[in-house]
Amino acid sequence: MNPIHHQGNYRTPRQEIPDSDEETSVDIIVNQGMADQQAIIQVILEQLRNQQEELILLRRETQATHSGLPASNIKPVKPDVFRGERSTGAVEAWLHTVEKYCELTRLNDQERVLFATTLLRDSAATWWRHLERSIDENTGESEAPKDWTDFKDLFRKEFRPSNATQMARQRLEKLRQHNSIRDYIIKFRNIMLDLPDMFEEDAIHQFIQGLQYEPRLQVFLKAPTSLKSAYSAAEAYEAAVECARGVRDPFINNQRHGQNGHPDNFNSQGNTHMTRPTGDGPTPMDLDALYTNRRSNRGFGKHSGTIQCHNCQGYGHIARQCPSPRRGDKNVQPLKGKAWRV
Repeated sequence: MNPIHHQGNYRTPRQEIPDSDEETSVDIIVNQGMADQQAIIQVILEQLRNQQEELILLRRETQATHSGLPASNIKPVKPDVFRGERSTGAVEAWLHTVEKYCELTRLNDQERVLFATTLLRDSAATWWRHLERSIDENTGESEAPKDWTDFKDLFRKEFRPSNATQMARQRLEKLRQHNSIRDYIIKFRNIMLDLPDMFEEDAIHQFIQGLQYEPRLQVFLKAPTSLKSAYSAAEAYEAAVECARGVRDPFINNQRHGQNGHPDNFNSQGNTHMTRPTGDGPTPMDLDALYTNRRSNRGFGKHSGTIQCHNCQGYGHIARQCPSPRRGDKNVQPLKGKAWRV
């Protein structure tokens, strides 16, 4: 076969081997496309993970906020404003009221902070504006807290007195029961708000020492092991005393009204009382005369130690035994008899 005639059917080595530069450029394009796809996939996966984490946090906040809430449509009363009172009792009471309101209105963590700041007035509002304008050097953001827990911590730190514990201990040591036990317990509990770390045994001791003698003795005999049991023992004593007085008073009233044939001039202890009697009973002046002997050793005139009648001004008898007619009573006949001397 003549190679000349078949020259067109043969390929030269240059025609059979492709260009190496073209192959390299194609590989680079393919590899770059795959790398870009992998980067895109990684970004999408990262976004999905972030969304899942946010969804989990949102569910946790929703469960914590809505746990135990009634299904009924409750319309709570809006909390009072806070004007910057530096008192532990006022601070804790305001925070508690705001927190309960936010729970019933289903506000989330950040919404609670925003709502609470709308209730600040006077020095409290000034404090909050200062936090909003203060910029953190590290983050470049405002120092105003966005989390409810952080807000409560800063709020307590600002408005609770720095020496609240020392002042509360001094007030607790000086506290004494002057009126009812119930009033004493209320004052004691208010002071204990400033002493959350006080040992239970010390608190029980202070509570018992502040009571009056009789309830102190009764509570001490109960040997309470907690403040709650000490409160209960003191309140039980007060309730028993009130109950006993309520049972005894009708009997005293019946005595005073002369019911059941008893004289109306004696109380439950058998002592005369100072109501004006009727008939021939002793008068208040007679009762004064009964105690005249107490002055016998002091030398009041020549008749010292002798009972004086307040009806006739004589001595040796009282008005009930006076033979003279009673002053202002024309219907009373004079008693016949001889005056006697004590």
